[in-house]
Amino acid sequence: MHIRKYKVRKMSEGLERIKRDLGPNAVILSTTRLVGQANGETLEIAVATDGLPGIPASVTRPAAPTKVAEPAPATPAPAPVPTVAAEPKADPMVRELVDQVRSLQSEVRHLRVQRELQNVPPRIPRQASERTSRPDPRIAAGIGMAVAESGGESSLARTMSFVYQTLRTSGVSESDIEAVVSEAWEMQQQTGRGPQHLLRLIEDRIAKRIETTAPLWHQAADQPQVAVLLGPTGVGKTTTLAKIAAHAKLIGHRNVGIICADTFRIGGVYQLDSYAQLIGVPLHVAASFAELQVALHAMEDCDLILIDTAGRNPWSPISDGSIPHEDYRRLAPRYDVQIHVCLSSTTRTDDLVAIVDRYRDLDPTALIFTKADEAQGVGCMLSAAVAAELPISHVCHGQSVPDDIACPTPGEIARWVRTGHPNGWSAAAAAAASSER
Repeated sequence: MHIRKYKVRKMSEGLERIKRDLGPNAVILSTTRLVGQANGETLEIAVATDGLPGIPASVTRPAAPTKVAEPAPATPAPAPVPTVAAEPKADPMVRELVDQVRSLQSEVRHLRVQRELQNVPPRIPRQASERTSRPDPRIAAGIGMAVAESGGESSLARTMSFVYQTLRTSGVSESDIEAVVSEAWEMQQQTGRGPQHLLRLIEDRIAKRIETTAPLWHQAADQPQVAVLLGPTGVGKTTTLAKIAAHAKLIGHRNVGIICADTFRIGGVYQLDSYAQLIGVPLHVAASFAELQVALHAMEDCDLILIDTAGRNPWSPISDGSIPHEDYRRLAPRYDVQIHVCLSSTTRTDDLVAIVDRYRDLDPTALIFTKADEAQGVGCMLSAAVAAELPISHVCHGQSVPDDIACPTPGEIARWVRTGHPNGWSAAAAAAASSER
């Protein structure tokens, strides 16, 4: 794949140069805001001439509209593919290399755990604050018995201490830690196996408490889908919507439309309009429920419509004048309405639990977690999802569009939580995570 980068003053100038130099088959990979350029350039556009990574070369970017316009009549979309990053079907050598990489990744994770265990104190950490309760007495008694029988510190005791420290640091609530570890410890006592088995049991218990959904671009519905992204201010709803729209258009082959209901934030419409032009999908603006109905009617050929909403302070009763959240449910049963609550992974677990409770009356469909790359740990995903009794649909781990979005399985999230997976997110890491499914 050949990549060229253009530095331009504005998007329209970049689109004109790209079309002139590379023709209609060029694919825009990403855009980056520039600061302090001597020539007044504000954007850097990365362009591929033979397709996006992981997408067949035959899939090319449609011509970007110069302004927000009515969508053209849709053509029948191919059946959705089962995964975002499918392994090559025709090259056995590539499959063999992928299997070897997975094996090496597994060995590295086990070596890292063993190295960490060597530095763990031989006791369970005491209360970190007045809000932290003591560990389950049954677990403490079991660890004490293991230490007594071995004449000192046992490997199981060290493992349990390490798990408690990791889960607390990751942001898992104390009640969830005790529930997960209690179940795993009791199962461990029945088997009598070693520390590695205990770690697997804990990971399995975490996965059992998590539910996930298929990504929006791979969902099938008998009627047009309307996905509404709600959430507090500054969590990244607009960028997340752009990532989903790009994947749905280029990978899921969906007929996508975007509605911007965020008329409160300065520049919100402009930002979404730029994304819509890059992806090649129609955009409409709606400041009221009546305008929303008009926009939906104009997108009657779209089978997936994404709605970006204004961020709101979850604790403030004052309305910002935008479309009331409860009005989106009025779109059913004509549309398959989904409400996805966007939450930042950098928010305190207790606050996340309280925030999702504020959206309970809207009957939300799923949770989307953003900024996973900026969090010290992702244990909040477990505790917030358990408290809300909702599945997790997407996890964002960076600002790059259309990259830096994952649709993990419960097992993958459990591994992130158990190992304290705080950083190191990249497009390569996301691809590796997707290939493990």
